[in-house]
Amino acid sequence: MKRLTVIFVMLAALLCLCACNQNRLSDSEVTVPSDAVSLTENVVDPVTCDHDWIEASCTALRTCSKCNFSVGTVAHVWEDPDSTIKTCKNCGEVTVDPEHYMPPKLNITIRFHYIRPDRDYEGWNLWVWDHAPVPSTNLEPPYPFEVVGDEAICTFYVNSGTDEVGYIVRYGEWEEKDIEEDQFIDLSGVLSGTVDFYVQSGEKGGDLVLPCGF
Repeated sequence: MKRLTVIFVMLAALLCLCACNQNRLSDSEVTVPSDAVSLTENVVDPVTCDHDWIEASCTALRTCSKCNFSVGTVAHVWEDPDSTIKTCKNCGEVTVDPEHYMPPKLNITIRFHYIRPDRDYEGWNLWVWDHAPVPSTNLEPPYPFEVVGDEAICTFYVNSGTDEVGYIVRYGEWEEKDIEEDQFIDLSGVLSGTVDFYVQSGEKGGDLVLPCGF
């Protein structure tokens, strides 16, 4: 009886071994994908690599194309580092500094009306300048007059917040002044929009006319 048991166990083991051999693939039967890459291929030691450098840019380090080793630092080189709007000297990128950004200022448009009794405006022009805590970058004197009917008109702009603007009506390049003393336009309380200022030749000061509903 014991002999039959041993023989049965040996037959069972033999059957299992045969089944395992039938399920095992030979080396010739193993298929490797054509695009598979060995983990040991294309690995170059940065220490021994004969580096082929890709030069650095404002946003990428100097990097070897063979071993992917990188060196250096990256940074934009700003033309004016303290400016609110900065431009890189190397790549031309423009950025706005959010900590110093201020929205564009509103403008006040001034229509200057000059009236002469003789209606002779040939050669006359207007010189203006800042005379307030808020400087204006819009002033580019002298301003030539345009004759409209019986008066001469010119238009210029100042920044919102400008309280006062100095002016002189002059002839040519300072050959003559309509009034010798410096004159001023009071803009206190005017935040934006268009105002008209009327000046009579030979008279000091003028009349400021605000738009309707101001």
